[in-house]
Amino acid sequence: MFILAKVFLFKFYQREFGEMYESMENNWRQAKYLNSEKKRIMSDDLQQSQKLVKYWALHFSAFLVLVLVLPLLRILILHEPLKLNIDVWDSFHTSPGFELAMVLQTVVELYNCLALISLECSFLITTSHCSAQLKILCHSIEQYDGLITHDNCEEQLNCACIRCVVRRHEEIMKFFGLLRKCFNSAISLNLILAESYLCVFIAMGSKQAEHQSGLYPAICWSFTMIMIVVGFIYCHIGEKITQESLNVSNAFFNCHWYESEASKAKYYVTPMIISRSIPMEITVGIFYKLSHELFKNCIFLAYSVFSLFRTISEKQNAIVK
Repeated sequence: MFILAKVFLFKFYQREFGEMYESMENNWRQAKYLNSEKKRIMSDDLQQSQKLVKYWALHFSAFLVLVLVLPLLRILILHEPLKLNIDVWDSFHTSPGFELAMVLQTVVELYNCLALISLECSFLITTSHCSAQLKILCHSIEQYDGLITHDNCEEQLNCACIRCVVRRHEEIMKFFGLLRKCFNSAISLNLILAESYLCVFIAMGSKQAEHQSGLYPAICWSFTMIMIVVGFIYCHIGEKITQESLNVSNAFFNCHWYESEASKAKYYVTPMIISRSIPMEITVGIFYKLSHELFKNCIFLAYSVFSLFRTISEKQNAIVK
């Protein structure tokens, strides 16, 4: 359900996504005019986002194999009867509609995995790009030598006079505003429903403990771990963007041109200070600070329930033998 909700949000903010990607494309076209240090910053953040994307895709691929491939291997190798992964379809095992239900479940799971991977990867790449632009702006301010050069595109992009800094900061804030508008509701929805999933799974699992196969708890546990990993990736990115925003603020107020050009600073910088006094944050930055203990408690609770399932299963097997 939360996968489909995120897809609808993506469709609802289609125009904002288009503007955001257009801004990213423009930044990369202008990257050739940046100096070597700023090019390295963009490259490093891009590589970091690619690593996170690979890590995320690897986890979901493993989950997909666990959900779709292992049951088929058990059928072919062990000649076990066909069962759905979430075994609440006992009444369908002898029904003509069982095969259709199995196919539909497989298609839905595959679609959900691909949709979630696409959305999460999009979030990782765009947030990393925003972080890189903040680093570049901070580097420009720190390296400013008092000269104002606007003769060509290369000099303008590497300039740190008040006018250029304010203009570039406004561009970054517009990009970040689109990023926050597009993803904040999706992030909150994802985290809330992920925790709701844990509660629902525990409630359903406690009623069906005697019917669960050995594969079912493994599938649920792997999906639970993926949801937790997603939460902590969000937390990492949220804290990273907030810190880079604070670094820009520190560089901005420590730079000598802020004092030497008082009249221009008052004209250009005052609106920037008033409207952007709060550092950039996404929902997860606040969510992490408030709910770290809740995440930990959910992990321990889920693990204790799985341990209970295993104990019940072992005792039942011992009685049967």
